[in-house]
Amino acid sequence: MPSTWMPRAATSVATRTAQKVGYSDRTVKTIIHDLQTRLQMKNRTQMVAFAYQHGYL
Repeated sequence: MPSTWMPRAATSVATRTAQKVGYSDRTVKTIIHDLQTRLQMKNRTQMVAFAYQHGYL
């Protein structure tokens, strides 16, 4: 395994997403925060529900 391998539970969703899209971890966290603020959501659970209800997931 590569030297950067970590158990799935040890990495955050933002870190895994950043690795997939080629952005930094901080950039992904900023994008998530900005979307949460714009959509006036209190937490990520609300964001997931919104995305599901509007066909994004």
